[in-house]
Amino acid sequence: MLKNSRQRNSIKMFLMQRTDHPTANTIYQELQKEYPNISLGTVYRNLNLMCSLGEVQKISCGEESDRFDGVAAPHYHHVCTQCGAVHDIPMQVIDSINDLAQNFTPHEISGHQTYFYGICKHCKGD
Repeated sequence: MLKNSRQRNSIKMFLMQRTDHPTANTIYQELQKEYPNISLGTVYRNLNLMCSLGEVQKISCGEESDRFDGVAAPHYHHVCTQCGAVHDIPMQVIDSINDLAQNFTPHEISGHQTYFYGICKHCKGD
């Protein structure tokens, strides 16, 4: 059983309050205000642990740094090709695509992650 950690709880609470899918470095910079001795390594270790436990999502969409999402339930994201912002898309997850993909591979399909790319409304000026 894992020991509960104030730092891990703070990371999770920080992610739950954010919709911009921050990087580990952003999380680190913000948490330093409350925990001046926290290290970037501690933030990464806790993020990776929470990802492996299914508590948060890691978003790897071709940017320099992974982003993290406090919403662990499967959902889709839009990635802005101009500014790099990542936004949730509030649509139903299409689970049947897992069965369709399974027809084309001998490997077991247990889920999928999809990113949609384009220009966000801020960059478009809407």
